[in-house]
Amino acid sequence: MESVPHEVQTAASPDPQATYALPAALAAASGLVLLGRDTRVRARLGLQQRASSNIRRHLVRGTRRFLVLVVADLASFYVMR
Repeated sequence: MESVPHEVQTAASPDPQATYALPAALAAASGLVLLGRDTRVRARLGLQQRASSNIRRHLVRGTRRFLVLVVADLASFYVMR
């Protein structure tokens, strides 16, 4: 997701979830289109849905690295003897 400069408007809205918006001059000058609130929710939901596959991939990669180190250590021990 591409980062967009934004300004948090906490003073204008007393609710705990502040709104994010570009200043009018910056938005007009750059022609950027702000993403809606549902886009942030979908991005977070996507991260949560991919979390199980991410942790599985992380654990498999760590296990594979550990096994390679153990095999290399045993091979070097065998060569030294």
